[in-house]
Amino acid sequence: MPYVALDFETANCSKASPCALGMVRFDGNEILEEFYTLIAPPEMRFDPFNIAIHGIHPEDVKDSPTFADIWPDVLAFIGDDIVMAHNAGFDLGVLKGTLFKYGIELPKLRYYCTWKLSKRLYPELPHRSLDALAERIHFPFKHHNALEDAKACAAIFHRMEEELAPATIDTVMKPCHFRLQCFHFK
Repeated sequence: MPYVALDFETANCSKASPCALGMVRFDGNEILEEFYTLIAPPEMRFDPFNIAIHGIHPEDVKDSPTFADIWPDVLAFIGDDIVMAHNAGFDLGVLKGTLFKYGIELPKLRYYCTWKLSKRLYPELPHRSLDALAERIHFPFKHHNALEDAKACAAIFHRMEEELAPATIDTVMKPCHFRLQCFHFK
């Protein structure tokens, strides 16, 4: 079953300030398709804190499309696949905040949060950050690059599936009271 892992980087603390988006469609450990773009946020206000994290500066995105420009491509890339994000509250919050900012109707998406899954599957781990989990599975990547983070999320989810075999995420999570969540806001 294919999934889409996604990751946003933001220009500042606003959930409506995406400056980069990375997505990968994957099935098992195979990446089927990639999508990466820099994004001109609605307001070109970059916080030094955010720049220090991801290294994206205003001049890097000044000629980039807005999120409204790329939204049809993003929605087509996701299609009917289940979305995966590490700390989905952040990434789906950016999606929601940005769509709201542009007055775009919010889609119905199904998603998993690999951070929440790791909390259920690995209660003994002291840290569940994306880089800590990637290190646990020996997956090298450049942290805070949206495409690299999406690839790491996909690799982490795939490892979770492998470690659960022959069970599935759905069968393991139901007893833990973790459900596939629906992202839909009215």
